[in-house]
Amino acid sequence: MKLKIKKINRGLLLGAVLIIVMVFVIIADNRRFKKEKNDIEKNISDYASELSQWSVTPQKYQNSSVNYSPEDKQKIISGFSDFTDKYWTSADSMPLNFYGNEIGDFRNSIKELVNDEYEDYITDMSMSVRNIKVGQDGPNGAKVNCTIDIIVSGTSECAYISPGGYDNVYNEGNGLYKSNIESECTFYLERVSGMWKITGCESYGWNSQSVLLSDGEESGEEASE
Repeated sequence: MKLKIKKINRGLLLGAVLIIVMVFVIIADNRRFKKEKNDIEKNISDYASELSQWSVTPQKYQNSSVNYSPEDKQKIISGFSDFTDKYWTSADSMPLNFYGNEIGDFRNSIKELVNDEYEDYITDMSMSVRNIKVGQDGPNGAKVNCTIDIIVSGTSECAYISPGGYDNVYNEGNGLYKSNIESECTFYLERVSGMWKITGCESYGWNSQSVLLSDGEESGEEASE
């Protein structure tokens, strides 16, 4: 009887020790995550800033017949692949209700852009992040919700790469327009070798205001799907 009690006590003690260890691990992980929030915010801001330059059409192709040479296509695709690897990584799994793009889809968005047969081009583009909220998503995961303000200067109908992948902006009429796009984004990130990388992004943007650059007249609001 005493032997059984001793075995039970040892089992309870071991269970209690494991629980205490788990609590300390969770507390330590939460503290580490809080310290890394600023790094995650900076990572998303840097990503958006660098991404905006990949949609700008090279000056020699800023005309009514955009047709990239095979050499320039390959150079742009290769450079964008390196950019993608800098900020993205593959995920083992994504949430069941995830409807955005993962690394493969995002990487291919540059191919859609340079192979676009429409007569459109972009002369300038910028992205800035605001209303950013960072939350923990598992032991080595993070979820970021934010608004990204995108300013696109280009032809009335032009393709660009949004934070989540290939997208378009539409304006009625001809000429060059400056379009202000608000993009609501949800990023999923994973800590990989001490660095935070994107595993998926859901984004939806709309053109809140467009200005015809030639005379400053405002056009109506148009949706950017």
